[in-house]
Amino acid sequence: MNKFKSFVKICVLSLVFLSLNLSGAADETEAQGPNAAERAMGLALGPWNTIKSSINLVWLFLKPPNSNMDRETPTSTGAMMKDAATKSFETSKSTAEDVAKAAGDAVHRTVEKAKRSVSHSEQNPSANEDL
Repeated sequence: MNKFKSFVKICVLSLVFLSLNLSGAADETEAQGPNAAERAMGLALGPWNTIKSSINLVWLFLKPPNSNMDRETPTSTGAMMKDAATKSFETSKSTAEDVAKAAGDAVHRTVEKAKRSVSHSEQNPSANEDL
């Protein structure tokens, strides 16, 4: 019922607008040229284009937003949240695995470096005497 009232209001406003646009005021706008808003809505191109653009405005006003989204994704909000949480968990898990692998590699390199320095100091005892 609310949409019907809005539709009637838009129709009445469109008729008033069309009657004003088609009257003698059109002579003044022809001398000045259409303003930016009229050009954007396509109102400055003639009476038939004015009617067509008015119908398009009414259609945009009355159609529900994202009406084609419901047809493409039949899942509910809960399912979408579950999918997002699963994707986030998988991303976090892979990031944690990568960090653990990098930390393990760093520890392994540090152990190898320590082994080399210990074996180098055992092979070269004169270096220890200087300290």
